Amino acid sequence: MNNRCFLFWILASVLFISSCKKNQVPVASSGTESVKEKTRNLSFQYFTAKGRMQIEEEDGKVTSGVTIRMQKDSVIWISVVPGFGIEAARVKITRDSVYMVNRLQRSYFAGDYTLIKDKFKVDVNFELVQAIMLGNYLANSTGEEKQIAQTPLQHLRQQQENLIIDQFLDASTAKLKKLTIKDQKSKNSINVDYSLFEQVNNQLFAKNSLIVVQQNQGEKNAGAIVAIEYNKVNLDDEILAFPFSVPSGYTRK
Repeated sequence: MNNRCFLFWILASVLFISSCKKNQVPVASSGTESVKEKTRNLSFQYFTAKGRMQIEEEDGKVTSGVTIRMQKDSVIWISVVPGFGIEAARVKITRDSVYMVNRLQRSYFAGDYTLIKDKFKVDVNFELVQAIMLGNYLANSTGEEKQIAQTPLQHLRQQQENLIIDQFLDASTAKLKKLTIKDQKSKNSINVDYSLFEQVNNQLFAKNSLIVVQQNQGEKNAGAIVAIEYNKVNLDDEILAFPFSVPSGYTRK
């Protein structure tokens, strides 16, 4: 897995929502004023999780162990270990920078979000990466949404520029169950499903997430399926370390 491929799928869940910060075009509110108060987003100071990640593309599948650490609103740290306890890649995301080292190819990536935008043609920001990885409800900064349905899931829609963002909340748990985003211009789309909710420090957290990315490339459609299954999750106030360094001799990408 090369630098571009790995980092692309790490950030895949924000490819279409990342431009939503700018020039928002809210849909008129329709009785959803209390959604933010009811939604139970994951609350923490430090977050750790271990599990398995599988990426399926047209040319095959890649399965790997994954460890994620977070300091709320500050740092996201990801370690990928395919097998035999040997780390293949490490990612560190801060509020203004993204770093990745690929040990298999002896290369690394480092830059601010402008570099990420130029490389992947997306306007990524830290808040959106954090929310998607945690399965947190994404609030519209204007507070305005349209309610499409209440049952069996509460379906809320935002239209922002050329994006249609649909979020589906479970009324009984007030947790995000499904997120769909479609770019009306490019016809690209992403669907995220959250499942297997379990109590972690008296909070519900989705142990499984399934991300389906579809890209319209003219006559050919491309994309990938990313499945993440966590088997260990901790939320506590214990201070975590986020080590990152680039060995000498590595090539910058």
